This record gives sequence, C-alpha cells and structure tokens, in this order.
Amino acid sequence: MRPCFPYGEPSARARVRLFCLPYAGGAASSYHPWWQHRDGAVDVVPIQLPGRENRVGEDPATDLHALVDSLVDVVAGYEPFALFGHSMGALIAYELAGRTAPERLFVSGSVAPGTLTGTGTTYRWPRHEVIAELRRLNGTPAAVLDDDDLLNLLLPRLRADWQVADTYRPSTARVAAPISAFGGTSDPDVPLAGLLAWRKHAEDVRTRVLPGDHFFVDRHTRTLVDLVRADLGMS
Repeated sequence: MRPCFPYGEPSARARVRLFCLPYAGGAASSYHPWWQHRDGAVDVVPIQLPGRENRVGEDPATDLHALVDSLVDVVAGYEPFALFGHSMGALIAYELAGRTAPERLFVSGSVAPGTLTGTGTTYRWPRHEVIAELRRLNGTPAAVLDDDDLLNLLLPRLRADWQVADTYRPSTARVAAPISAFGGTSDPDVPLAGLLAWRKHAEDVRTRVLPGDHFFVDRHTRTLVDLVRADLGMS
C-alpha cells in the first residue's frame, strides 16, 4: 500500500473515486469521517501529503506546483475520479484538475484562485501570532494550542502548508471539469464574493453555503457527502 493512501488503495469496483486533499496543518485523518461513508458508488480516498501522520518522516512541501507535480501520478490510472479539497486543499485540487481529467472538482473554504496574489506572509509570522490565528480560525483543539510539545510538532508542518498557500500563483485560468464550491456562512476569510468568483474558473460552477465558520467542513460531513454524491449523479 502506498503511503499516500493510508486507508487502502482506491477501489477498482467503485463507480467514482473521490480523492480528498486536506487543509493547511491537516492530514488524511481529517477525512476519516468521510471515508466511513464510502460505498460501492463513491469510494472516498483521503490523500496523505508528506510530513504528516504515516509520512511524518518526510519533509512537507513548500511549493504548490511542485506538490501537484508529485500528485499527478498518484491519481493517474484511477479514472473515473473526482477531487475534493478544503482551504489549501482546494487550491491543490484546482491545480491538479488542470493537469488531470476529473469528473468534477469540489472546492471548499477557499476564495477563487484569481483573487490570490501569491504574496502572503503568514508562514513567516512569529509563534504567538500563529497561535492567535489558529484560535481565530477555530479549527485546532484548545488542548493542542495550550501544549508546547504538540505545538512544536504542528507548527513546522503548518508553516510549510501556509507557505504553499501564501506563495501560490495560478498556472491556469480555467479548468475543463465542472466545479462545486462550498463555503461557510460565517467564514471570516472566504466572503461570498470570493466563493462566487469560482464561476470565472469553469464553464459549469455550482455554489452552496452551509452554516458555520472556516471549518464548517468538519461539522457537516453527512450533508457534504450527500451533496457530493448528488453532484456526481450518484444520489
């Protein structure tokens, strides 16, 4: 079993394989609740990026395009497939969709690529500002934020992931795959205008907003899985 597939190789019998990419600081385990909802129609396949969980001994990526280069061969040969990414994962999925042929691209918790400048600096912030930002985003347990040992494990990976997102510049204006874009009603970093801007990046774009902040994705597993299935024509 390849380390990028910690929950097993994609099913050859499923009608569609849904490759899932995590948010900054996240890992394949963030999609474990999704994986538990896999079935014969849609096989949920969390992808493990380097530098986390079973790949903790590898250096995390710091450049999005180099990371996508490494993922093209990961999904190749598993057609038909779809891509889902949240936050940083949405940007990775978008670039991967430009290099492959997914049935559909699902993006969540991210403004459209055309609104990004590639000049962010959050990955350079001092430790106390990073911790304050994590508290603001409300996606990291307080027990982790209050434990120096756990933070020492998390922060290097998080800084690398933020560098991936901060320095990203789109390599393509549009993708051939239809897009489903999801946002949270109270996400402080993804206003509705930024979500709607995904309409500039594909011919067919569906937009939905669910209750919650930036991490609404962790609180609406069943709803999101059902919406994904519906958009793939599997409901």
